[in-house]
Amino acid sequence: MRPAAGLPADSKYPAIVFNPHQQFEELRHLKRYDKMKNIVRKRDEALSGSINPMLQDFGASSEVYQYSGMQYDSSWECPFKPKHL
Repeated sequence: MRPAAGLPADSKYPAIVFNPHQQFEELRHLKRYDKMKNIVRKRDEALSGSINPMLQDFGASSEVYQYSGMQYDSSWECPFKPKHL
């Protein structure tokens, strides 16, 4: 993370950091989205050997599939079943 993010990079607790959707919309508006997407995917490949198999372009489908990093097909259903709605 960048130093100005306000979070310690060496926290003793695990963390997930999400970018606000508005940030992606602004990158699209400024015509920088594709360039940034390609940079991130190249770094993913360099560090992990491949990109997230469920990675989709922002807004193309639900992002919920992307957070796990696992591959799912269209028959997948969320295992969580709330007791009260």
